[in-house]
Amino acid sequence: MSSPVSCLYEFGPYRLDLEERTFSRAGQVLALPPKTLDLLALLVRKPGHAFSKQELMSALWPDTFVEEANLSFQISTLRKALGNGAARWIETVPKHGYRFSQDVRGTIPDRSMVGAPHHRSGEHSTASLRADAGFAWPVLPTEAINPVSVALDNASVSTILEMMANEDRRVVAAVHQERERIAQGVEIITQALRTGGRLILVGAGTSGRLGALEAAEMPPTFGTSPHVVQAIVPGGQEEVFRYRGQSESEDRYEDGVRNIARLRVSKTDVVVGISASGTTPFVRGALTRTRKTGAKMILVTCWAGSDLQTFVDVMIAPAVGPEIIAGSTRLKAGTATKMVLNMLTTASMVRLGKTYGNLMVDAQTRSDKLKDRARRTFIIVTGLDFDQADELLRRAHWNVKVAIVMQKLSLSYVDAVDRLKNSQGSIREATGEDIEHRLRELLGMSP
Repeated sequence: MSSPVSCLYEFGPYRLDLEERTFSRAGQVLALPPKTLDLLALLVRKPGHAFSKQELMSALWPDTFVEEANLSFQISTLRKALGNGAARWIETVPKHGYRFSQDVRGTIPDRSMVGAPHHRSGEHSTASLRADAGFAWPVLPTEAINPVSVALDNASVSTILEMMANEDRRVVAAVHQERERIAQGVEIITQALRTGGRLILVGAGTSGRLGALEAAEMPPTFGTSPHVVQAIVPGGQEEVFRYRGQSESEDRYEDGVRNIARLRVSKTDVVVGISASGTTPFVRGALTRTRKTGAKMILVTCWAGSDLQTFVDVMIAPAVGPEIIAGSTRLKAGTATKMVLNMLTTASMVRLGKTYGNLMVDAQTRSDKLKDRARRTFIIVTGLDFDQADELLRRAHWNVKVAIVMQKLSLSYVDAVDRLKNSQGSIREATGEDIEHRLRELLGMSP
């Protein structure tokens, strides 16, 4: 009979429990992504052994081709989790790979004690789900139980609504706390778009749908090409509102890698990873591949403890707290994420001259409603009557910005387009006129 295999490993102040899929230090559970925990398990099982890079990559990503950068990222993540002192336990073997140099004690824990976790053979599927998570989910604020709503299923409708309204007030405050980091994100996005780069939004589940919605709103609102702001979700755009497709593929780290590679992301672009928990494998794969391109990276999450904070250029993490339904991140986390994405895109577009004052002057005009809005905006700015506005807008091919410059400077369509181009798309710069005074006057406000 073969000897039982150890599933509990101790080294220094750390403990790795492979049956429970937990990693802890002095009794405190530490969050490790799934692949990082798997990597640690490989290393501690054979302390002192010099693993080749290919050996580790084959074990971590069987039957899948991945780049060496993926392994480097996992090694870096593991070293950071161990801390400055213990990070040296993972030695780099020059021109070969890595070894774990610390003494390790492996034991078979006794699960027979009352209260100790125990898994029967019929519970395999639950254990697999925990293995996919890679750490104890309760450590995530997005998965925690909210003490305010423990009796939710027994509450009246008015109580539920009051509860939700009170919790949503936390969202605004949490997002406001992140305003400096949001501003940094805006500067990064503005610079990229101004120099011909793209904004790529990557997410899965609710986060992915919010990213897709944000990307879809840019062309009609700001007249951008669909190429400029794009969204990546597991399974492609056709899976945005199909839960099954996204739920199956959001755990595939390699799919995130492939999607970024397929888009040929370059250093001129910006990639925004969206993940309420900060742990989604699809998003992590996308960011890992992005780093190799040299593109700037922003992470929007609701977990300030995400290890990705040292991996991306800016991490925006509004602390909204646990949901009234534990783990339902479409609620406060979703609202906070939508607010942050609104801020990132709107402020960036304003900086790029997509508004004149607070007027929408770069919107598409493909419907009668949108043409009517364009006409009203043009009349507000120029003071012309309906027929005059209609005639000039037709000459400007229903481009409000061009029409305004044509009227203000008495230019032809071609010259107005050139003038705007040389002014980086800003009507204010092109005409030298400020719209604020006129808008205040129309609103009956003091100058």
